Amino acid sequence: MNFPDPNRCVEWLLSVGAHPPKVPLPDGAPLGEYTRSPAAMGVATLAARDGLFAFHFEHRHHLELPEEWSDDDPVAWRGGVLPERKYQSFQHELAIASFHPSHRAKWGTHELCHALVGFAWQPDATPLFHATAARLAELLPVALWYFFDEAFLERCPDHQGGGALFRTLCGPCERIARPLNQDPRGLSRIQAGLEFVERELDAIRRSRSEGRPVPNVHGTLDLCSDGLAYARAHGARLQSASFQLWNDRFAVKAGGWSTDLDELEARVVEVLNGLLVGESVRPLAPSADAGRDRWVRQDLGARLLLVHSETDGECADSLLALVNRLADGEDIQAIVDGYRELEEAYYVPAAGEMFAVGYPLVEGLGSDLHQLEAGVRSALPATAAWAGENLTGMVAEFAIADVNSRSGIGERFAVWLTEHGPRVASDVARFEAAMAYPPPSDVARNRVLGVGTGPYTLAEGARLLRFEWEPTELRDALLSGQPVPAAEPHALVMGRAGDEWVMAEIDLATASDIEAGVALSSDAGLGLAELGLCSPAAWEFTAHSR
Repeated sequence: MNFPDPNRCVEWLLSVGAHPPKVPLPDGAPLGEYTRSPAAMGVATLAARDGLFAFHFEHRHHLELPEEWSDDDPVAWRGGVLPERKYQSFQHELAIASFHPSHRAKWGTHELCHALVGFAWQPDATPLFHATAARLAELLPVALWYFFDEAFLERCPDHQGGGALFRTLCGPCERIARPLNQDPRGLSRIQAGLEFVERELDAIRRSRSEGRPVPNVHGTLDLCSDGLAYARAHGARLQSASFQLWNDRFAVKAGGWSTDLDELEARVVEVLNGLLVGESVRPLAPSADAGRDRWVRQDLGARLLLVHSETDGECADSLLALVNRLADGEDIQAIVDGYRELEEAYYVPAAGEMFAVGYPLVEGLGSDLHQLEAGVRSALPATAAWAGENLTGMVAEFAIADVNSRSGIGERFAVWLTEHGPRVASDVARFEAAMAYPPPSDVARNRVLGVGTGPYTLAEGARLLRFEWEPTELRDALLSGQPVPAAEPHALVMGRAGDEWVMAEIDLATASDIEAGVALSSDAGLGLAELGLCSPAAWEFTAHSR
């Protein structure tokens, strides 16, 4: 197998990091996620060439799945977060990446790497084939996440040199991520990643020759188990007549679809060499525009065929005709118009749901406005009460301006309100958003370690917020339909200690000192330190002699 020399990988990644891509980068995620590391830059450059991009998970309407495909609960908001279906959220054949605001920045290029590798499928394939195909398709995106994306990547002082943080989310690491021109551990990370890929491919070959799943466990990583879980969750769909039809009409050999496991393995190694040493990677499509058009048609085709699988008679015939027109290259607007005619005659999902794909499609379609409004209500109940009947129109305007950022819908809507709404609305929205989306760090450790000695600074993960009204009074008044209380400037410091919110009101002068970066004296900071919201410069060790 043609694995690159690790030292050559170092040379290539350093050259990539020193020369950020000049080409337009893929749509759908913050550009900084595509330039966070040399390996990420490589993924983004290849993805842009092939017209790959991402949909916004919260803007996309998630169609209900047939019972025989899944018993997962429907997608529904919980406290301002729209969770993914436990097992059905990801499909290897969907070339359009998923942008979920609750995920960390690594997901941007991880998902695009999936699209670059593609999927393998055969008619009448066995569950072991599906499980092994899923395992192969997952290999390079996982190696990117844990190894290659970590090489020559800037992290915060506490985590620099420490590698991927697994389930830990570090806000400073997210903010500071960028390529390094020196990384003492860069070579060892690349070597470890290549060894992981090689061991995994060896285990896959054994699985194929012995006819049984052969695991290759690395720490918490077990792609064999993941592949089996994918086959269990998606087996009925992959073996359905609907998927067969989708593959016949929309999949393109060597354009995302590998017809057997040998082809998929070769594609994995090809993309690996492209990312790490700059070797040529076959394009998935003849141009970026042609690629984007193909991915959109594949996406819409799968959605239409999903509904088709739940219908019969003339409705099914009409849906199939639309599928064929879409596959034959007819204008998307004509497909939308044809579906609207079908919607008037039969009980099918509304066009606003069918074509709410989470990315710009045709004028007036692309975002599920009902879903977005439910999200705002879930995160910001008092803000929604203030808006009343106007909320629907406000959400429609917000949807047009909404940006792909790694922040919750309540936070994004609160920011939008600061520019498009009165101060009373933005005040309560910012307060509710702060409550709905806790910071990644936990101030409970400060309570354990004690107050120490001053001076004090704001604890990691604590937030300082200013308001023109006392925020709890304002929120309670709006929820109960009472008059808005008199305005009076307030400042709060807020943080999380486990499942508990910790809040303290502070005087405006102290708030100004914190904003200016001035360390607080013992008098000003002691009370905040006792709550865990402020930290001393350091805590002392006490040595005890026997």
